[in-house]
Amino acid sequence: MSRMNQLWLATVMLWLVAVGLTCWNVSTIETVALARDQNERLRKEMMFHRQYMSKLDSVNQTADTFFLPVDSLKLGFLGVQSELQSLGAAFGLENVKITRQMGQATPEQLPITVAFEGPLEGVMQFLFSLREYPYLPIDHTRIKLSMARGAEVAIDLSLQFRLNPVEGFPAPPLQTTRYPLPGEGNPS
Repeated sequence: MSRMNQLWLATVMLWLVAVGLTCWNVSTIETVALARDQNERLRKEMMFHRQYMSKLDSVNQTADTFFLPVDSLKLGFLGVQSELQSLGAAFGLENVKITRQMGQATPEQLPITVAFEGPLEGVMQFLFSLREYPYLPIDHTRIKLSMARGAEVAIDLSLQFRLNPVEGFPAPPLQTTRYPLPGEGNPS
């Protein structure tokens, strides 16, 4: 090999080492920058949690009131059914019928229809008292007024629930039944 070829080979090797070190350096810089960015986000999140911990707890407690804790969907529905029938009786409402649509149920929501007749004053008191049950939001209300019977009302509600976990067992999946509860028509 001539002297000139050796110099070119040394120069090429030097440049390859320089380019290799530059690439390694860039990847190291990116890794460090990513780690710093993640640390900064975690630090800000921890600072946020420390600063607003009491408010976050109250928000979580408020959010929990929008769901009725139940051991099973059937028991939860029976409890709500009993509460709504008692409420209807307290306001002088008649023919209170409460039905559920199991075919439209989700893991945290069960559509319910409440139908009744009664005086307009009792109907309004019933509707206002539903605000005490945040886990029963009203989806749709139909009121038909008549001179003879007062008001005929049908309210579509959504029972929002959460199944209580049983120790040692995962929460069971939502299952529907083909057997209607007393006072309920055949499911379609």
